[in-house]
Parts: sequence; structure tokens; C-alpha cells
Amino acid sequence: MEKGCASMVRIREILALDPLAGFELLAGAGGLDNVLTNVTILDYETDSMDFSAFQKGDFILTSLFFAKDAPQLIVDAFRELLRRGIAGIAVKTVFYKTLPADMLRLADAMNVPVFAYHAASMEEIILAAHSYMLAKEQRELAAMRLDAMLGFGRAPSAVAESVRALDAMLYPHCVASFSTPREGGALNLGQKMPVPLFSDGQYSAFFPYHDGLLQLYTTADAERLAGAEDAMLRAYESCGVAPAAWRTGFSAPCHAYDFFDAAIRQSLYSNRVCQCFEKPRLRYGTLGVYRFLPALLEDKSVLAEYRAALTRLRCFEEESGIAMLDTLSAYAAAHGSVEQAAKRIYQHPNTVRNRVKKARALLALNDDWYEQIFILMGLYALEQT
Repeated sequence: MEKGCASMVRIREILALDPLAGFELLAGAGGLDNVLTNVTILDYETDSMDFSAFQKGDFILTSLFFAKDAPQLIVDAFRELLRRGIAGIAVKTVFYKTLPADMLRLADAMNVPVFAYHAASMEEIILAAHSYMLAKEQRELAAMRLDAMLGFGRAPSAVAESVRALDAMLYPHCVASFSTPREGGALNLGQKMPVPLFSDGQYSAFFPYHDGLLQLYTTADAERLAGAEDAMLRAYESCGVAPAAWRTGFSAPCHAYDFFDAAIRQSLYSNRVCQCFEKPRLRYGTLGVYRFLPALLEDKSVLAEYRAALTRLRCFEEESGIAMLDTLSAYAAAHGSVEQAAKRIYQHPNTVRNRVKKARALLALNDDWYEQIFILMGLYALEQT
């Protein structure tokens, strides 16, 4: 496994799992963000109070069986477990309905959560927690591999190798898509990674990535990519992604593993433009000049110039009270039509002309000033998403 991909899981995360729905927090609320490394059972008789089997980060499930006839052992045992660095403990109310006050005071003082629960079996809890931890690790590993694949300057052979590491079942012909929820949308993937979809000569793999869901729809031959978008939307639905509640960007088809990074990047760009213009879905090939603008936001030198220009315009706005950015945005959206821009912001055309002239002076724009304003406002619109 790649270095640095270890996943951190906090106690509050596993509380959302179904078998833990009946957990009642008794003490130690300050430790709900404790990182747990394992969920394990303490449910055996012991005379020696030897808890050396437990490690830092353990989340312990117990019925206090070892103290069923000796309640005085509970606090001493808990104190020893605290020394071991446990993340938290959940007590099944088999032998004890309440816990000693000293134990709860220790839990609060040490920020180690103590829960009581009644119904779920320990095996159910462990299975759900370990499944969640594994799925989170898989998601983060996939995201790390995608980040590495999308790094600029990667050799084609390295990209192809990254694709195989991501999922060895992927075919070489691909359309990538990236979906993010509209306002109020939600990704409903449950506790596991989305299951790949396989049919004769077609294979779709899904990867939760940043704030959305990436799909790689791949085929054994190029002709099978026909109708890919409809098939991909149906596949998203199988993962709980309702197309009406999401925005989806599609790449152009690619036909070799070493171009998968370009296809993924195109889907990310298309999705960003979807968000910018509030479109339900867009293909990369239909973006026009916006095919190129998202990449500029990843270029440090361009980004520095853009930020400097934005700072000058905002300083002018603060000093004058004039909505310069709104005016220039409307002007760019109207493709340089002063009259249309004026209608968009409910101003006189001469007001727009004067503000554009002032912006040219503020930014020291030369003969291609319109193109520069268009690019600047295009980047501004994309960044707002």
C-alpha cells in the first residue's frame, strides 16, 4: 500500500453506522474526535487485570463480564485501559444498567467517550466499523492515486501504470464523468465503495473524489462508447446519484490508458463549468473557450496575475462604492455588448462604457483588452463555484 494513505477514522464517524444507532453517550463527549485504529472486544474473565492486549486507539466493546460479580473492578480496569491509550469504550447493559460515577468522571477528565448500548451484537458492530474503516481507506487510496495521476508532467507510461493500479479491470477506451450535487443534493453511497458495473465488453468503475463521484466508463473497443452518456447516467442512479439532483461533466472519448488523465481532467473541468452556469450536464467538446479556462486556474503564474488584478478591482470597489466586478462580469457574459450588459445590471449603457474604460486603466490593459477582460471574468466566474 502506498506510503501516506493510512486513513484516520474518528469515533463520531462510526456513530452514524446502523448497528451503533442505539449508543448512548454517558461521558467523555470531548473525545468524540478521538482517532480509533481498531474496534475490539473485552469480554472475558480475568483475575490479573492484565489488559496488555489492548493498544492505543482501540475502541472497546464490553459487557463487563470480568466484573459481573465484582463491581469494584470496573473503575480500576477502566483506569488501566486509559493508561493503554484507548480511544473509547462501549458497555453493553447485560450485567450493569448504570456505571460507576468515578468511571464517568475519569472519562470526562481524560476525554475518552463512554457509551451504553442494549441491543446490537458485538460482532455486528465490529463488522460495520471495520467495513467502514476499510471503505474509507479504499476511497482515500483511490483519491490519492487520482491526484497522482492528474499531476502535471506525468510520463504516458506512468499514467498507464496509475490507471492499472486504480483498477486493473478498466478497458482502454474510456469516457470519464464527474458528478457533484446541486444545492440540497446528497451522495448516498452507504458505507461501502460503489460497486463496479460489468457487462460484455463494458466496465464502469466509480471513485468518490473530492466533493463528487467520478465514473470511468470503459469498453473493450471504441465502437462500444456510442451511447456512453446515457449508460453512465443509469449507472450513477445505481449508486444513489439521481441525475436531476446533480450536475455532471463528461469528457471526450479517449482510446488509450495513457490518456485517462486527460479524460478525467476534462470531466472535472466540464463539471466546474456546469456549476458555474448552473447546467445539469455538459460535454467537454461543447464548452468552447471554457475548455481552456479551468486549466489556467491551476497555473501558478496565471493565478498570481489573476489575483493581483482582482485585488486592484476590489480595492477600487471599496474606495468608490462602484460594483466593478458585477459590471465586468455582465459585460463579458454579454460578449462585449454594452447594451446587453447594461440591461443585466440595470444601468445606463454609458455607465457600463465608463466602468469598462476605468477597468482598462486600472489593469493597464493593452490592445487585446477585451480578450483579457473576458478571460479575467471567466476565471472569476469559475472560481466562485
